[in-house]
Amino acid sequence: ITMLNAIRTVAHNRDVRVHLTGVQPYVAQVLTIAGLRDLLSDERSES
Repeated sequence: ITMLNAIRTVAHNRDVRVHLTGVQPYVAQVLTIAGLRDLLSDERSES
């Protein structure tokens, strides 16, 4: 979680979008709880 938060912060500072794809449902739930929901890619909208 700490590493993903650091990646999100650096990407935001550099105005770069970062999205995770293919994560397991429990990982997505943990990211949502940790406040990192914006890193999750909505794969349904990309197809």
